[in-house]
Amino acid sequence: MILIVAGAEGLHIRRVAEELRKRGEEPAFLYRNGAGLSTAICYDGEPEGQRTLRMRRWNRATEVNPAEVRSVWRRNFLLSADPREPLYDVNVYACEQYVDYVDPLHGLLPHARWVNPPPKHAASRFKIDQLTVAQRLGLRIPRTIVSDRIDEVISFFAEHGLTDGDFVANKALGVSGFDRYDAKEEEWVSFVRGTERTTLSELKRRAEHSHRCPSIFQEYIEKDFELRVTMVGNHALSCAIYSQQSNDERVHIDWRYAHESSGGIDSIEHRAFALPSDIEARCRALMNHFGIVLGGIDMIVTPSGDYVFLEVNPDPQWLWMEQLAGLPIGKTLARVLSQ
Repeated sequence: MILIVAGAEGLHIRRVAEELRKRGEEPAFLYRNGAGLSTAICYDGEPEGQRTLRMRRWNRATEVNPAEVRSVWRRNFLLSADPREPLYDVNVYACEQYVDYVDPLHGLLPHARWVNPPPKHAASRFKIDQLTVAQRLGLRIPRTIVSDRIDEVISFFAEHGLTDGDFVANKALGVSGFDRYDAKEEEWVSFVRGTERTTLSELKRRAEHSHRCPSIFQEYIEKDFELRVTMVGNHALSCAIYSQQSNDERVHIDWRYAHESSGGIDSIEHRAFALPSDIEARCRALMNHFGIVLGGIDMIVTPSGDYVFLEVNPDPQWLWMEQLAGLPIGKTLARVLSQ
């Protein structure tokens, strides 16, 4: 049996479930709904130290034998809180409690293959560690400084030869946005922070007025195109994203801004791409280092043909690449879960 653990049922979940059924697998689902979890779980603890896991599917009123769970796909379990709900803060708290309720499954299903194991997933998301490991494995990274002091950032880039007209990229260390309640409109508004590009002189002007918030600052790398490499086990499914063809300057900086542009993400050409064998081997080594099965690696290919590593997301979105570039990501993930 394959168990799918998610914050909510969504398109990615349905896509993989479709592929699993084609392979003769009927997955069990564990996600939040209005009544709690779609599959009830109960931990029994005994004074002698014994622990028992019981699982029951509400929709079928049937018991799930934990010993029969061969694989677990844990996806976006924190994304259950909806900022439009009136009790958003309470729901966020409940989500945090559910994470601590569900993630102990990892210790009680040690025989199952996890995509990804919760401890490994948590440890792999730190971008500072990602950059350090990627560089050690032979991947090129941009010159980088992580700091909450703009004066330190300015000194770093000046020491490395950047002048006032040179560009610096700035992006979030972790969560890329937040929700704020708009009292005037009486609704929650989401603020998403993509990669920003500024000149060193503009950074100097901002220095006195910037809020203290640690961020990643990197030399800006000119792009020929961008790559999203979806690693599924040993499989590298690569998509070239031709963001520089967009008419929107923001998309040149970060292709994710295409979602907000007039043409949407469909306006950017996506094409399946064959990674050079040495780059693919280093991507695989990166995944092995962090002990994760599924990950989305973002890279830049420069006009001179160099590959530059940016980051890896251990819980990536991928459905749009399957649709636009024909990459069989859902089928590959279902195959890995079935093995």
